[in-house]
Amino acid sequence: MARILVVDDYADFREVVRLLLERQGHEVLEAEDGIEAVQVCRNSHPDLVILDIFMPGKDGIETLWEIREQRTARRVIAVSAGRTAQWAPKNVDVSEILDLAGDFGADMTLTKPLEPSELLSAVDKTLGGGPP
Repeated sequence: MARILVVDDYADFREVVRLLLERQGHEVLEAEDGIEAVQVCRNSHPDLVILDIFMPGKDGIETLWEIREQRTARRVIAVSAGRTAQWAPKNVDVSEILDLAGDFGADMTLTKPLEPSELLSAVDKTLGGGPP
């Protein structure tokens, strides 16, 4: 199975995703912000990063750019709750931000809240195990 890094400033989100992915047999690493995520990627070279966009400090777009520039992770799924995110500007359009994440190298983008089946399907597809 895959080594997956879950990056989100909400510990509850990380825990739920970790438990879900571990039940599927994946090894799961966690980071609470972009700074920690870049370091974990340098040390562990995950197969997949599930990356929140709006976080304090280094946001997800900057983190995504750095991960891609350094080639420290194979695949990235960018996720965002948009306007409901604590760190998001109130006039932000979540679809535009997720499009920007795609431009910066995200393999797939998802909008929070996520259904478990939606996340697992995205993980499978991104890792190459799902339908085209």
